[in-house]
Amino acid sequence: LIHGLQPLEALTEPFAVDGAHTYTLMLDETPIGMCGTVPIEESGARVWLLGTHWITNNFRPFLRGCTETIALLQNGYEYIENFVPADHHDTIMWLSWCGFVFDDNMYEMHGHTMMRFVRCTPQHNDVIGGFTRPVMHWATRKDTRVEDVKADNRRTVTQHL
Repeated sequence: LIHGLQPLEALTEPFAVDGAHTYTLMLDETPIGMCGTVPIEESGARVWLLGTHWITNNFRPFLRGCTETIALLQNGYEYIENFVPADHHDTIMWLSWCGFVFDDNMYEMHGHTMMRFVRCTPQHNDVIGGFTRPVMHWATRKDTRVEDVKADNRRTVTQHL
C-alpha cells in the first residue's frame, strides 16, 4: 500500500471531495483503468491513475489517448501533481513522455521512496503568438513533507464525508 489505501478505497475516495473528477478508461467495452483529479489548492490538483493489466497489454491505444486525457484532467488547473515510487521506471518514463517533470528531492511515504512529479499548464501569449514556458510550482510544496500533504488531503476528505 504505497499511499496507505486499498485500491477500492483509492477509487472511491475522490467521490467524497468537492471538485474532484473521476473517469473510467475504456478499450472497446472493457474498462482498463480509472483516473482523475482531486483539488489540493485553488490552482492545483492531485492527479491519479489506477490501471489494470490491460493498459500494459494494450499500451499503443492507451498512449494514443494520453494527450487528450491529460488535457481533460488538467483543464481548470494551473498544475497537476502527485508522487510516484522511485523504482517504477516504466511509469516515470511514461510521465516524462506526457510532459511531467520531477522534483530533485526524494520523499519517504509508507516505507517507499517517492518522487514528486508536476505538469504545468502552458499559458498563451498573444504578444508573440506562442506559448510561454510554464512556471514551475516547486516553491508551493518544496518544504512540505509527504506526510503533511497526505494529512491535508485526509482532512479534506474527512470534512466532506
